[in-house]
Amino acid sequence: MASLNSLLAKAKIPTASSIARDIKSQVGTSISATRNEIRNIPGSIAQAGVAQAKGAVSSAVNTGVVAVRNAASQALKGDFSGALSTLSKGPQDALGTFGAGFGLSTSGGTLGANGGQTNTLQGALSRADPMMSFQWYCELPMITPIGGTPVGLDWNYVEEATPAFRTYDVRQMYAQARQHKFPGSYSVNDLRLTFYAGVDNTALRYLMAWDGAILAPFSASQAAQGGGMGRPSDYKKPIRIYCVDSARSLVLMFEYTDCWPNMDGIQLDSGSSTRITFGVNFSVGDVFVTAFGVNNNMSGAGLLDALKTGATAALSGAGSLVDNFTQSMSVAMRKRAGLV
Repeated sequence: MASLNSLLAKAKIPTASSIARDIKSQVGTSISATRNEIRNIPGSIAQAGVAQAKGAVSSAVNTGVVAVRNAASQALKGDFSGALSTLSKGPQDALGTFGAGFGLSTSGGTLGANGGQTNTLQGALSRADPMMSFQWYCELPMITPIGGTPVGLDWNYVEEATPAFRTYDVRQMYAQARQHKFPGSYSVNDLRLTFYAGVDNTALRYLMAWDGAILAPFSASQAAQGGGMGRPSDYKKPIRIYCVDSARSLVLMFEYTDCWPNMDGIQLDSGSSTRITFGVNFSVGDVFVTAFGVNNNMSGAGLLDALKTGATAALSGAGSLVDNFTQSMSVAMRKRAGLV
């Protein structure tokens, strides 16, 4: 009896082995390309969060798996060309599915003054992790009140801060029928800090000590006499604010010089239960801002490596689906040839 391959060859019908080779080659190429795309995803994708990143990887993997299943269904119905087309393009869409998991478009576009070709996913991933408003701490100086002992305060007593930058006065000069604007002298607005007010009065004692360095402490019975003013070198002190990233690496530092406090009053009432805080405006001499460089891939690098490894392993597992597909296709063709 003639073999199945010889019968199919005479009928000019593709054999199962030849189609299987073509399909394996197409799928192998697609899986390899998709695996490389996932490996090349920048590390800053970890900023989107654990759950969202896992969902995006899972969606990308499912794209390749679903493509193989659809191809098998088409082949069993006799649509071999459709099966090959599905396999050749399905896994290649994995990166697009990955980006869609984060609400990003992977369609190309022209961005920038130079007209460079890029897309929104590349643009988003090219940026470093965002700075967060809660990742900071304030370093306060030691203060020695007049006739007293040094007093300090830990960073965790400062709950809020409003760092100020330099601002310039505008100086105008008339020329050529219009006003030309130039920067004049500069100044720095007050640095505002909000302190935690505990029942142990830790923050309050510190602030009163600073006040005692400006004006010598005196009691109510000595109000008529008043107190003497302290030396500027004793009460004009530096305050530093540090911003960090999720890995606790230093990102930004504000250094304020010649600071001294003006303390707000507090509000007391009997109609609510409101936590008391101490708001203080610090007069500032100058500010110096230092920006530190941080590796863009530093935050969440371990997480992303794990996700990449998992995605690559899942895509590699699609090979078993290809084997099942070719076996099913061979059985279907034998049935059509009347051999089983």
